[in-house]
Amino acid sequence: MLTNLNILFQRLRDAEYAHLLLEQLPVYGLLFGLLFFAVGLYLREDKCRIVALAVILLACGSAVYGAELRQKAMPRILQGCEITQAPFIKEQTKLRQDTMWVYYTTAGLAVLALVSGGKLGTWLNILLMAGCAMAFTFSLWLHMKEAEVFHRNIKKSVPRAKVT
Repeated sequence: MLTNLNILFQRLRDAEYAHLLLEQLPVYGLLFGLLFFAVGLYLREDKCRIVALAVILLACGSAVYGAELRQKAMPRILQGCEITQAPFIKEQTKLRQDTMWVYYTTAGLAVLALVSGGKLGTWLNILLMAGCAMAFTFSLWLHMKEAEVFHRNIKKSVPRAKVT
């Protein structure tokens, strides 16, 4: 048991494994942050809204940190893949690096929504909900593209026709 815990702690320090753990956090964090934020606004509950904003900020931060970890792990990722897959992995990594502005923008909107009040706060809340929904959709799309690169059977699969 203790040996397995040691292995787990070693793997958590490994950039490749930590990246895999953090990869899902933006998708789920933005989804739940958006839901909590909408509920907090509807119920006029500031505590719920603040927790939702913290979840959104954490999700955006994890996307940025996960991209840094992926960059560190790239040599090992490329070493373990087939030669034909390497260009797609590099392209996907570059896409992640080039689109970090989505998470920075969403985090900035969350901070502004946290500190703003009045009419400006209302507009920022609406803008944040729209931006968070778009960032969630973007994260989901990015995850789909990632799955197509690392799990080629997903891209090749075609939905089966319904038999009636």
